[in-house]
Amino acid sequence: MKSFLVALQFLTIVPVRHPFGDVVRRRAVFWFPVVGLLIGGLLVLTDAALSALECPPAISAVLLVSLLAAFSGGLHLDGVADTADGLLGSRSRARALEIMRDSRVGSMGVLAVVLVLGLKVGGVVELTGMWRARALLLAPFTGRCLQLFSLAALRYVRAEGGLASGFIPARRWRCGLEGVMVLVVVSWGLGGWAGLGLVGGAMALACGFSCYCRHRLGGFTGDTLGSVSELGEMWVLLGTAWLLA
Repeated sequence: MKSFLVALQFLTIVPVRHPFGDVVRRRAVFWFPVVGLLIGGLLVLTDAALSALECPPAISAVLLVSLLAAFSGGLHLDGVADTADGLLGSRSRARALEIMRDSRVGSMGVLAVVLVLGLKVGGVVELTGMWRARALLLAPFTGRCLQLFSLAALRYVRAEGGLASGFIPARRWRCGLEGVMVLVVVSWGLGGWAGLGLVGGAMALACGFSCYCRHRLGGFTGDTLGSVSELGEMWVLLGTAWLLA
């Protein structure tokens, strides 16, 4: 239960204010997918309430995407901004890591965040029927599972440590395997072959992004973990909307 509370504390704005040891933090990553499902459930309930209030589709989409960002404290979007500022340009590995550490946001970071949010809103607007609820539930869940995949596939590159370094489990292969297996089972349960297709696309996107991070940085940082989560969410929302088109 302590490790679950750590995951909830790290990934959401739920006010869990309690110090935990390193061992508990390392175990917390295995709860990331569960936290993703809880966030997805919150989106589904909010969408049902907005539908009952006859909220216009565009406004409803903006509110849902805003809630998704706000409930995670903007943590992953901050990672998108920092990753874009550091990697989108012909900079050295050391310079890219230095830029990603900087709290200031540059033009590429702002553009990346705007594009991610805009594409998410566009995807949600097009969602209808039962697939709307399934996509809203699956999107944050997929993003948190892809974080486990990145933890297993890449090494942490900051020698001085960082926010994500305390969550690296002792057996990273087990972490990645669990993330993939849980993602496959839940996606099959929610959407059958279509669900597996969506998750397969998300995995391919995560693999490509991980290879790029390995090439540019030599591994992952907390910012790239946030970015892969946002890419997974965006893919599921857009892919489901495309499936329904």
